[in-house]
Amino acid sequence: MVEWVIIVAGRFMSVYLSYYICTCNKKQSHTKLSFKELTFLSYSACIRGAIAFGLVMQIDSDLGAEFINKDVIESSTFILIILSTVIFGTFTPLVKNFLLKEPE
Repeated sequence: MVEWVIIVAGRFMSVYLSYYICTCNKKQSHTKLSFKELTFLSYSACIRGAIAFGLVMQIDSDLGAEFINKDVIESSTFILIILSTVIFGTFTPLVKNFLLKEPE
C-alpha cells in the first residue's frame, strides 16, 4: 500500500513540476493549463501499463542470485497494472466531470 501512495504522489509531483518548469519562461496566458486541468492530467497519467510490464519481462533470471524472485516482481507489477487500470480507469469519467465542467 505504501508503494501505491508513493507512485501516485510521484506521478502528481512529476506532472506539476515538469509543467511549471517548462512554462516558467513563457508569458502567454492563453496556452497555460489551469490547476484543474493539470490535476486531471496527473490523474489520467496514473494508469500504468505495457511499458512497466515490458521492462519487467526483460529481466533475465539467468543473471544470478539477485533475480531469484523474478516471478514475484512480474506478478507484483502485473497486479499493480491491473489495479491501476481498473481503479483509475473506472473513475476517470467522474473525475473529468468534476474537474472539467463544461461552461454553461
